[in-house]
Amino acid sequence: MTASLKTHAWELMALALFYFVFLGGEYFFDATLAGFMSPADVVLNQGMILGASAAGFCCFEPFSRTPRRVRLGCSIVSMVVGFGGIAVLFAQPSLLLMQVIGVICFYLLGVLGGAVHWAASRKIAGFDHAALLVGIAYAAGIAMQFVANAAFSDRLAASIALAVGAAALLVVCRRCFAGGRCDGATRVSGGPMPNERDVRDKLSGKNVSNALGARATCPSASLRGALWLSVIVALVSLMFVTLDNIVTLADAGGDLDVGSWPRLLLAISAIAAGALFDIRQRRYMNFIMFCVLLLSTIAILAAETSGGLFCGLVLFYLASGFFVTYFTASFMLMAPKTRRPALWAGMGRAINNICAFAITGPSLALIQTGSIVLMIAVCIVLFVAIIVVFFASGAFRLDAALEEEARSAVDLGAFVEEYGLTPREAEVLVLVTADERALKEIASEMDISLRMLQKHLTSIYKKTDTQTRAGLTKKFLT
Repeated sequence: MTASLKTHAWELMALALFYFVFLGGEYFFDATLAGFMSPADVVLNQGMILGASAAGFCCFEPFSRTPRRVRLGCSIVSMVVGFGGIAVLFAQPSLLLMQVIGVICFYLLGVLGGAVHWAASRKIAGFDHAALLVGIAYAAGIAMQFVANAAFSDRLAASIALAVGAAALLVVCRRCFAGGRCDGATRVSGGPMPNERDVRDKLSGKNVSNALGARATCPSASLRGALWLSVIVALVSLMFVTLDNIVTLADAGGDLDVGSWPRLLLAISAIAAGALFDIRQRRYMNFIMFCVLLLSTIAILAAETSGGLFCGLVLFYLASGFFVTYFTASFMLMAPKTRRPALWAGMGRAINNICAFAITGPSLALIQTGSIVLMIAVCIVLFVAIIVVFFASGAFRLDAALEEEARSAVDLGAFVEEYGLTPREAEVLVLVTADERALKEIASEMDISLRMLQKHLTSIYKKTDTQTRAGLTKKFLT
């Protein structure tokens, strides 16, 4: 575990700094607008910037495919706009300008978040403690935000701390992508290729969930899994967004301080979630998350009960840490198995923010009714829907996914052993049979020349007695 932290320190640091800047920027934006509008309007504006960030997450994948010079120019412009946005929020020139700046800055932050999640996904997806690494990164971001809020109480110091965090995030992101291309179809290169023993371990099922970049999984099956996971995260987000709006409403009204010590429970629960999720290669991850939903339901009802606001806040933080770790780790682990990993790596955060944007108005109206009976009815409906989706998606079949992946790994291992393929040829085999991408694109992903890839492929053809890529694919899959 210590080796994993050391190996992936830059990616973990990038994730932690992203959470610090994102959550700190959201807090700073809400606190700034609180002096201009009612608490209910602050909640609505928070939903607006979260929707903008979701759009940014979704736009990272096509942006990553633009020429390097275009990306560099856009990055410089984004940096100037981001720092200028912090200055505008501090100066408070007008309400409309602050709202526009908030939307633009969070859109850009979403694009950057997509890059951070994609880079981290390609680096940690092959580790048994991947969920714990995500939990640690989130906990570090929360801890930095808590320290910043406690140390810098005035707005000038808070804005400077936010700007420093944003600058550090850009520096770390540049380091994460150093030596490799930021391309939605490629991986972060620059690290050592797996040696023969590593590949043999993967082929024998020791780390089957991400063997050779998880390209052995059927793309259509991966897409179905990603869509089911999206539905699950969306339904759970509806519940958590409602509770988050209760907390934001109370904070904007002065009844709560979201920067107080209970916020550290987010960090504690995130680390605990990562440790629990990683048990037996995340076999019980969905079941544990489902149990935590019971806690979140109780939190919503407790927050609406007279005198139970602080209790609801504590329960919310405990449950929220589990949920954030769940959707972040789930999509980051699944992304390399899909054809568009740069899109899916940060989709957990994007879906959560989309739901926040879509449900803010209705949930705010529900909260303001003050009807406990109506709140209970909505929670029951959501909970029943979540149960149905969990069962329909097969999330409760604890062994099914692992058994399917184990069979794929065994079949791959048997094929490699039968035809005497080298570890490098095994990697080429998985990539060229996974989809119909051009060889040039696959060579870029492997960080080798097209000529070298063709040399490996020719050797594979000779060993397997095939002559074309289609023939090789058919023989491998059957």
